[in-house]
Amino acid sequence: MDKDNQPEKRQHVRAALSARAKIKPLDKDLSRIIKNQKTAGSHIADDSSTNNNYHTKENRQPAFHISDFSAPIDNKADPSISHIVDSIYLLNDKLDRIIDMIEEKNEKNNLSVKETINICGTGMNLILFDPVEKGQLLDISLNIPGFPLGVFNSYGEVIWARKYEKNGNSLFEVGIKFINISTDEREKLIAYAFSQQRKSIRQLKEEKI
Repeated sequence: MDKDNQPEKRQHVRAALSARAKIKPLDKDLSRIIKNQKTAGSHIADDSSTNNNYHTKENRQPAFHISDFSAPIDNKADPSISHIVDSIYLLNDKLDRIIDMIEEKNEKNNLSVKETINICGTGMNLILFDPVEKGQLLDISLNIPGFPLGVFNSYGEVIWARKYEKNGNSLFEVGIKFINISTDEREKLIAYAFSQQRKSIRQLKEEKI
């Protein structure tokens, strides 16, 4: 076996995937920026500002932390300080409600996912109820073990899409290529794929016993 091809083969090892997925089309402006960067041969920065912006109540950070204030707060504090603290709590609560409303609105733009099929270090296959076009860019969020908070976020490009009918419903099988993942994220996906393969092999052996 050619050792030079081993890393290439590793990242294409696929494993079955059954995961909660959120898929949302990118708006035209962001899609144009990303495609221009791809054309120029540059890479999308691997940070929280370029990854998927889904935030849940579990991982959201408060807008303000009381510990940010250097002055100690106690029962003998100046009444004006207590008023400021109360106002900050109220403001933080309002900001959380606004974010919840924005997230609820964004959910309406999500594509309807029937099921995820498989995944590898370079991309994934899944079935959608909604049509997509080849070359379309998507915002992807998948619940996969091994990632922070169990969530993998990435942008993806539709490489191919196939429409078919099942039980009178139109479905769309889609192949997606990840376009902004780091080496560390790719290695985690590869490790996940191999672990799922080992799990499948163990199950087959147990069934034969």
